[in-house]
Amino acid sequence: MKRSLLSVAMMIGLAILIFGTSISAQQQVTLTASRENKNCNSTCVVLDIPELNNNPEAMIFLVPGVTGRVSNPHPIGAYYMYLKKWSIFNLDAAAIPDGATFTVQYYTASDVSRFVYMVPRTGDTCIDHAGLNGNANAQVRFFPTGSPSRGALFNQNEARVEYRTSAQKWCVTNVNGALVPPDTAYNIAFAAGGIKPAVIIPELAIDKRTSTNCDCITPTALPPNGNAGGDLGGTYPAPIVSGLFGRPLSNASPAVGQVLRWNGTAWEPANETTAVPAQPIQTYFKTGYASGASLLYDDATPERKLPLITHSIVLNKRSRLVISAQIGITGPMCSLGCDPGKGSIFFKVNNNAATAESVFTIPNHSEAEATIINYMIDLDPGTYSIDFFIRHSIQSSGFYGYPKYSSVMVTPL
Repeated sequence: MKRSLLSVAMMIGLAILIFGTSISAQQQVTLTASRENKNCNSTCVVLDIPELNNNPEAMIFLVPGVTGRVSNPHPIGAYYMYLKKWSIFNLDAAAIPDGATFTVQYYTASDVSRFVYMVPRTGDTCIDHAGLNGNANAQVRFFPTGSPSRGALFNQNEARVEYRTSAQKWCVTNVNGALVPPDTAYNIAFAAGGIKPAVIIPELAIDKRTSTNCDCITPTALPPNGNAGGDLGGTYPAPIVSGLFGRPLSNASPAVGQVLRWNGTAWEPANETTAVPAQPIQTYFKTGYASGASLLYDDATPERKLPLITHSIVLNKRSRLVISAQIGITGPMCSLGCDPGKGSIFFKVNNNAATAESVFTIPNHSEAEATIINYMIDLDPGTYSIDFFIRHSIQSSGFYGYPKYSSVMVTPL
């Protein structure tokens, strides 16, 4: 009897050990966006979990198909932010609405079946990993994460992972066919074929029998025939390339050393011109401290441009701007008391619609600061003015506002 009880106790202890190990390896939380946990100018929701805080090596995944009543129809990823915490982030920099719900699974560290894949600059997006190479039946999932080399760099397109027969590897592709940007990164988790543990989400495995992007081999007995279309001319089986992305190719013969250049009507051979030099990362900073910088805001002057902190920026290629600013505010000075001053600060690009609004309320005889922190916006080549404004909320007491500083970091994409 003693031996039997001892055996049972050992089996229970072993089961607890195995179960505990599984739980510690993977955890799941439900995250609901609110004013209290949103950051990044409302484009991200912060995960405040002791195991993840100060842990940039953690692995984050979103559980697919699990949403709340409030929709957030934007591509999302995981981002280890300046607060030393992980966040769920809208890749297109759109604000996440209050009440949007996300079910998140996380691991405190990587291992042989969970790792970060970064797209190389060679453009080859196939994952070279011993556990995945030649394993067409693997159950694979992935989730965008911050680039180990570039920080807040993300692929803003909807992407997927699928097995490519010709390469014998799993590859990352954009659904719209665009190139996956180099240096973008993804959390990858997989299990061998035939195994279906709880940590793998089957909805993310590609069904190679029904995928419209099947990497199939056309039988040699059934070649294409008839007239070619799209950027191809002539007839099959020997069509010719007649255009690039719907734009025609010139019939002119190229000389040695020439390149293809668009002349407004067709792609034609031309001598190579001096290339536009690469634009380095640049940071612009302005301080607003100066005599006369303080302005009164009340019902008579509900909106004004703040002096001294305007930026004029020239971009020679598409770039990401990271914009920050801080405004000092002095509340109403009413000896007998009055309503709090209410307002907001925001900025405009080339005087277009307001962006990244920061709302504040300041009581009588008080001082405070309103801040825009690391708001990101992508812009095409051109000349831009970044102007900061302050707005008074009608039917509240007036207040004084004065600029402290503004900064713009420009990163070429």
